Amino acid sequence: MGRKNVRVGIIGCGLMGNTHAETLRMLSNAEIGAACDLQIEAAERLLADFAGPGSYTTTDSAQLLADDSLDAVLICTWHDSHYPLAMAALANGKHVFIEKPLAFTVEQCRAIQEAGHAAGRHVVAGFFARFAPAVQQVKAAGLRPIATVAQMSSPRWADDFWAQDPHLGGGNVFSQGCHLLDLCCYLQGEEPVAVTAQGGTLTHRQGLIDTVAATLRFASGAVASLFISDAGTNPHTGKVMIQLFCVDQVVGIHHLFGGERGQAAWWRPPGRVEPGISGALEWDTTGHRTLVRHFVNAVGEGGMPPGMPTAEDGLRATALVEALFTAVRNQREEVGVKR
Repeated sequence: MGRKNVRVGIIGCGLMGNTHAETLRMLSNAEIGAACDLQIEAAERLLADFAGPGSYTTTDSAQLLADDSLDAVLICTWHDSHYPLAMAALANGKHVFIEKPLAFTVEQCRAIQEAGHAAGRHVVAGFFARFAPAVQQVKAAGLRPIATVAQMSSPRWADDFWAQDPHLGGGNVFSQGCHLLDLCCYLQGEEPVAVTAQGGTLTHRQGLIDTVAATLRFASGAVASLFISDAGTNPHTGKVMIQLFCVDQVVGIHHLFGGERGQAAWWRPPGRVEPGISGALEWDTTGHRTLVRHFVNAVGEGGMPPGMPTAEDGLRATALVEALFTAVRNQREEVGVKR
């Protein structure tokens, strides 16, 4: 299929909307056609910084989604709006990139997945860390871990932070923990079948579960031990750390988030390992740009490369979070992962 120029609409012109708009401006086969935000000034600033002539702003997402000149839409809004916006975008024939998490519930994620298949459109979840150069280097080594130890812990989220709201963002374990859960499954290369978990509301006086210590069991019997919280950041590894134990080889990945360049530290260093499909791009330390670039190329050329986080991956991450919360609330030894 020939290469085409992809015209993109952006809904949500905050931090992530601007991050992705900057990437789109760098791509020769993409242009921003429209920007939508409830605060029209935010949309106007985004277009002024990153778009060319012929683009427009709106506060009405329905206007943008009905625009037949747009091939794709990036949904960068608060989490509660992901599901209705994604479903409307697919109903209007758009390819869809959805910032993580894909949606609030397994049922919503499944509906997005099925709508994408029915419409014949790409649905990509915003799990950018898959394409961080350090992660791609480890993935290219083809490891089969028997055990993984991983953590994602940030400074404490403010009580009035929108993502901490149970109805808007779902809290830190859901909002940021889905990244860690996706990375563990991606690097493991197989499906999780059950979880155990302990935790509670420990960093805030009330509200959502904000701290979880959990174990995933995979189909092969391999296990992953995870800690997700906003109890503070590890000064040695940064916000995210993942260690893969493979008997004859161990690798630790650290500093994937927070602006630093992620690193992979090996015990028994491997031979030369190619970085995989993303390439170790000097301008893309986190994987944000590579993920958007692959999405645009898929829309323009028809197919997605291996490793792209799809609606299926977004569904898995949400199902795992639901299983973690159920295990913590019920204090049961093991809870099956239902998808």
